[in-house]
Amino acid sequence: ICSSRSSIENLISYIVPPKDYASKTVKKLFECGVTYTFPEAQGKTNGMMIRGWSFQDFWELASWPRDANGSVRYGFPVSEEIDSVNLYENLRDRQNENKKESGENPIVAQVRGVEGLHNTIISPKKDCILFLSAPYCRTCKSLSPQYTRMARYFSESKFLFAKADTSGVLGKELGKVLQVTSVPAFVMFRKGCIYGSVIQTTKLSKLEKAVRHLESGNEWDISVIRDDEG
Repeated sequence: ICSSRSSIENLISYIVPPKDYASKTVKKLFECGVTYTFPEAQGKTNGMMIRGWSFQDFWELASWPRDANGSVRYGFPVSEEIDSVNLYENLRDRQNENKKESGENPIVAQVRGVEGLHNTIISPKKDCILFLSAPYCRTCKSLSPQYTRMARYFSESKFLFAKADTSGVLGKELGKVLQVTSVPAFVMFRKGCIYGSVIQTTKLSKLEKAVRHLESGNEWDISVIRDDEG
């Protein structure tokens, strides 16, 4: 729909899109797999969206031979067979693993997903303190060096100090298993079994009291840490 303004602007035409143009366009982009919601923003009102395609993707998809009815392409999977969000998260998990392997912390063990939890803590029946964090968490980043110093302080003890990333597919599964809904969070283990409840704090003095209680051999008592943040 074109409409002209004043005589001064008679050489300019203004295109006025239909009222539902934006919503229809976004819907179409979602249907075609061009745009999808960023994983961490799913379910949020103003969640971020990221592009999922490039011209190279389009050309590769369009140029591969198909069968007679055009629905099956020979070679790699067609776009309808790919879950873009899971593909993105799996790729990020692999990238995170490569980064971690190149710079492992010798004091704090790395736990990756539920399988890592089982192999590192549960199966060997370790007494352990597990720090759950995420790359986007600024508080987690500020606590990380303090946590490493605490692990070094307790290095003569039998405790294993470990850290786990709760982002990505593996991290989210681990968070569900441990019933961790936000980070930073700490979970303690006695002989491979969860000891006490999830500790969510920004002060490691509170965590140290919990570790001392674990070291004592007594049963868990929430009052040990309840008043520490006052």
